Amino acid sequence: MEAFILLVMLGVVLSSMSSARAATGEKDPLVEALIWKESRGRDWLQSETEEAFGCLQITDICREDINRIYHTNYTRKDCFNRAKSIEMFWLYVDFYATYDRLGGVNPTDEDRARIWNGGPTGWLKEATEGYWAEVRKRLLVILARRGVSGQGKGASDA
Repeated sequence: MEAFILLVMLGVVLSSMSSARAATGEKDPLVEALIWKESRGRDWLQSETEEAFGCLQITDICREDINRIYHTNYTRKDCFNRAKSIEMFWLYVDFYATYDRLGGVNPTDEDRARIWNGGPTGWLKEATEGYWAEVRKRLLVILARRGVSGQGKGASDA
């Protein structure tokens, strides 16, 4: 019982942290680059090829995974809400892109983007390298506009 209460409390804390991140999410260069890559900023977009929804093209599998992990109740309709989509993004990558899961390495923007594209082990998949190349290219443009140089594996992790 105590373990269950602790899990619920952890979910509430992480959810509120992600809510705070979502409120400023569009200011995050990685989120901005991902929104550009996934939908070109169209909150209403619905992919015809893979059943993905909203500005971050969230699949039902991803949304259901977030709901399972955090005991939340995100719906498909929530994927069309930019703030909720950004919140779901942070919940997902904060769960899967961790120091321990990445083998004792701090997560970078590359790790987060590749996990977002390829699932929990996306950072290991060769198939996500092209996705990251496109996101990184956009990320560097965003950072240059802001007067920040993007270097290293994660572009904005310098």
